[in-house]
Amino acid sequence: MRKKKVIVLLLGIIMIVGIATSFAYFTNKTNDITDSKGESLQKIQITNGKVEVIAQATNDATAVNDWSYDVVRKSNPSLPTDTAELATYERTNASPDITGVVKKAYDGDTSGLERATIGAPFTDTNIQYTRPGDAIVLGTKNDLGQTGLLITNNSNITIKAQLNVVSNQNAVNEITKLNNAGWKLYVNDSEVNMENLATGAQVDLATLASTKSQLVTVRLELPLTTGNEYQNADGGVGAVTDLNISNLFEIRATQENNPGWEQNGSGSDGTGSVKNPIKP
Repeated sequence: MRKKKVIVLLLGIIMIVGIATSFAYFTNKTNDITDSKGESLQKIQITNGKVEVIAQATNDATAVNDWSYDVVRKSNPSLPTDTAELATYERTNASPDITGVVKKAYDGDTSGLERATIGAPFTDTNIQYTRPGDAIVLGTKNDLGQTGLLITNNSNITIKAQLNVVSNQNAVNEITKLNNAGWKLYVNDSEVNMENLATGAQVDLATLASTKSQLVTVRLELPLTTGNEYQNADGGVGAVTDLNISNLFEIRATQENNPGWEQNGSGSDGTGSVKNPIKP
């Protein structure tokens, strides 16, 4: 009799549990998502941005002359600021010997020599007889009066950009030759250590909004203080052969909030950024 009561009791517990687990809850769902006025949400479309940068040397409409002549300015801490004194400095230091550029007689020059015309393009790729006081400038004056490297953000997002040496041995060799020949490199009026540049250093440029451009000045100077050890005799230390700016430098760009230059935002390899050679 006792066993029967226990069995009946267990059955009662099982029935209660069964009843308890069969409770239902009110639910509902809708795919009619609206705004606060009960109207359908506006449709949107999303398109990711892209990074594209163009770097071109300014030119005088001939598109063949990518370098122009000047006298040293940035490497001379005593450069005159007075207009008359500056004109005297220019005609005194403009070279009568350098090749590949048109020459002229300067007003006030009593030497009787014709000298390289400041701002004139080099029409020959073989530039000889450079001397302390000469400068070679990237670009020739365009119709806006600009001379330099024009960088245009062809992206649809804001970018940051930098100039660096192309990562191949030929480019490194050319930078090393320039440095060994006594030349100084100036980008945006600031001297760039070419030894560091050859080992991977970069020159940071301005942040650019979409469709905007910036002019970057690039000039090589052989300072007036350059010593005799840099004189060239038959291809010696003063010779720099086959210098091609398109093969030497490149412009790297990435979205402006990238903390680095790689695709993952670290390091300086730039595998996730756009690298563009400099074009005439």
